[in-house]
Amino acid sequence: MDVAGWDFFEERIATLVLLENHSLPQAIGALCDAYPESSADQLLLAAISFATHLDTTSGHVEDKALAQSHRRYRVIAALAADLALLPDGKRQCEDLRLFWQASGSEVFF
Repeated sequence: MDVAGWDFFEERIATLVLLENHSLPQAIGALCDAYPESSADQLLLAAISFATHLDTTSGHVEDKALAQSHRRYRVIAALAADLALLPDGKRQCEDLRLFWQASGSEVFF
C-alpha cells in the first residue's frame, strides 16, 4: 500500500477539519472532489488514522468531546460501508462520488 497517499490524505483531513472548520464528512467529500483518481481505500485509512490520533491527543475530558468522537466513528463506518459496496477495480474516490450520486446519499456532500 502507498503509505504516502494515506499520509497525504490524513494531513489534508486534519487541515480541513481542524484549521478550515469543515466537518469530517465535508472534508471527505471535498477530498473525493479534489482527488478523484486517488484510492478510496487510502482515504478510509486516513480518516480512521485522523480520528484515532485526534482522540489519543485530545482525550475524552468532557461529554462534548466524547459525542464528537462517536460522530466521527459513525461517519467512518458509513464510509467503510459505502466502500465495501463498490465492485472490485472500482475503488477510487471518483467511484465513491458516483456511488453517492446514484444512491442519493448526502452524507459526504
